[in-house]
Amino acid sequence: MEHLSNILGLTKNKKHFLDKGYIIESINSNIVVDVNDLSHGSKALIIAECEVCSKHKQIEYRLYLKSKNNKDTFCCSNTC
Repeated sequence: MEHLSNILGLTKNKKHFLDKGYIIESINSNIVVDVNDLSHGSKALIIAECEVCSKHKQIEYRLYLKSKNNKDTFCCSNTC
């Protein structure tokens, strides 16, 4: 999985990232954050590596976590 994500600093996530020590210059400005600092419900896109076939897939962070929780591994498709 990528370690960084470029997200938009929005009103709804501003407090979350300020509490984590990020500086948000203005609402709607892009900030680069560590993927591990994303909230579990984040729709931020990340690049995840399939643990079966090693392909890379762009996926929302929340869906990545859901896949990991259901299978203990990330798979890029149901066929892997």
